Amino acid sequence: MDVTGWIGALRRRWILVIVLLLPTLFAAAAVAAQPGPYQAESEVAMVPSKQSAKLTGGNPFLSFSGSILVTTDLVRREVVAPQAAQRLAARGFPSSYQVVDDPDPSAPVLDITVTGSSPSLVLQTLGAVNGAVKSTLAAVQANVKPADEMTSIVLSTDSQATLDVAHKARRVLAVLGAGLAIAIVLPLFVDAIGARRRRDAGEDSMPYPVARPRSPEPAMEGTSRRHGR
Repeated sequence: MDVTGWIGALRRRWILVIVLLLPTLFAAAAVAAQPGPYQAESEVAMVPSKQSAKLTGGNPFLSFSGSILVTTDLVRREVVAPQAAQRLAARGFPSSYQVVDDPDPSAPVLDITVTGSSPSLVLQTLGAVNGAVKSTLAAVQANVKPADEMTSIVLSTDSQATLDVAHKARRVLAVLGAGLAIAIVLPLFVDAIGARRRRDAGEDSMPYPVARPRSPEPAMEGTSRRHGR
């Protein structure tokens, strides 16, 4: 079926199209009316130990090495584990969060993003995740001497949660797209079934061909002469 055929089918089933579009519009409006999602971000850096900083004149930021990058990723994995998220939720920080390694491969920095429906909960969860990074780093160094321990510092953190407009727009568009697809495909399917039924009914109602009686064959000439005698 070409585009013209689709348009004709939708016109024939316009009532069904409207019936399907109305719930879609209501659902999209409901999603748009929901609060949020709000988002806040922070950056937490790992700092080398005091012992390793002695080699660079006491400046820890000049003593980064590959080992600190491994430790940073280890801490990240621990913080994003499902058990860690469950512990934070049990403490009253239910907002979802992501912790990823900084795009700069040489920087031992974790980028934290928290998303939720409440600005206050988002900020509270952000602070809790920052603290979880610090406590997890301390836990993985439980048997390390204090002078050899790495520490963490919060490089930056948002003081206000902002509305994630792009995320909200994607959610609304997803609802509209799904509803529009159903409002187009279902009427076309119903129209195709109706056309097939009408076609089948028309074939069933066609009269069967009636066999014509065969005309008698002309009598042979010899036979006619005998009858004439």
